[in-house]
Amino acid sequence: DLDIEAIMDKVTEAMSTESVINEVGEKTAFRRRLLIAWQGVHQLRFNSFNQGSLDKVLKMTIMTVNFLSVVAGTLTFKVSSYIDRWDQADKTPEHYLFPGMDLDATLEGLMYINVILPLLATVAMATDSSFTPARQDSQISGAHLYIESEIFKYRTRTGEYSGMSSGAAVQETKTETDGEGASEPKAHGGANRGATNPRQVFASHMEEVWAFLAASEVRQEALYYPEELELLPLDTNVTTQEHPSLFEEGEALNAPKRIRNETLSKRAYQVADDGLRALSAPDYIDLRVVPYEKAFELRAPRNAYALTVCQLFVFASTTVSSAFGAFNLSEWIPVMMALGAAFNGFIAFRQLEERLARSNAAVVSVRRLMIWWHGLSVIEKRLAGNKMFLVNTMEAVIQAEAGSTYIPTSKESGGEDGGDER
Repeated sequence: DLDIEAIMDKVTEAMSTESVINEVGEKTAFRRRLLIAWQGVHQLRFNSFNQGSLDKVLKMTIMTVNFLSVVAGTLTFKVSSYIDRWDQADKTPEHYLFPGMDLDATLEGLMYINVILPLLATVAMATDSSFTPARQDSQISGAHLYIESEIFKYRTRTGEYSGMSSGAAVQETKTETDGEGASEPKAHGGANRGATNPRQVFASHMEEVWAFLAASEVRQEALYYPEELELLPLDTNVTTQEHPSLFEEGEALNAPKRIRNETLSKRAYQVADDGLRALSAPDYIDLRVVPYEKAFELRAPRNAYALTVCQLFVFASTTVSSAFGAFNLSEWIPVMMALGAAFNGFIAFRQLEERLARSNAAVVSVRRLMIWWHGLSVIEKRLAGNKMFLVNTMEAVIQAEAGSTYIPTSKESGGEDGGDER
């Protein structure tokens, strides 16, 4: 059978005005640049995980210790009141629920706990303020997301990496984002300015990222070097499942399990990627868009579930506090209020509301992007402007969903042109 899409790829590549003239040894150099960039991504991701883990430990320690401090204070008050009651009766202090308990020793232990817990909270807050793991995690994760986006733009030869000459006018795709985070294409006439050689542009952006990290708070910490960085494995295999109905085999979905599995297996294909080869638009969709689309669809319900559970605990703690007041158990109200504050703190610390909004916006944006893409004809899918819009929009969605705050210096100084002004 003829592979129409493969033939169209060859034809449009031959006719494309954006094809890059390969220099001697350019293929190996192209792969080497990408390998170095992937190593940087892996190193930054490793350090981002470390800083994020430290931030989670410190924040959870502060919230837990603060809650336990309130519990210990309440228990101290209760035990002290029991002792005072027995002293007034001139009897040996004894808790009616725990016969034989030495309340004096218990009170002494609680007094020590009331001293130790605030000290632990102070140490944790001082450590968090001194090492700022949250800010460093944000800076490092934003940098590695930017490098990863530039890698895929470089591999797809879109935007600044198209290889157009400096005087050649190109149709550059801009992205307009509405309130829901979805995007629409907008044609913009302009020209690539500054360096037009893709390797120079790529090297400039990579140097820009590392210069940003060197000037940020990350300089106060060591960027750890993962053991496997030199021989970093890059090969991946992504499985894409085609719907049987596209091949007029939809009835197999209601067939017995064996037939159903055989049909699905026949209509599934794997895309192998070594992380270093050039990518076409269909390759980009299989290797970048589809995996992230699935991740967004799983992430949104997970964020919604976590937010709902935390809010239920906040509501429950408020309700129980009111019940304690009605049943003359006012001494336990601070405990329930502290519990509600802990869950509110968790919501704020994990940014559950913001993450849920970003995840939902990403799902909507990717769905709209795929509807637009599959609405194009076979020829239109091979046009450089449409490919540029696909890649730029998807990369913008990925960074927006992650809450990345990294803005390249060239974007700040160069406005819409996005060139390097340094």
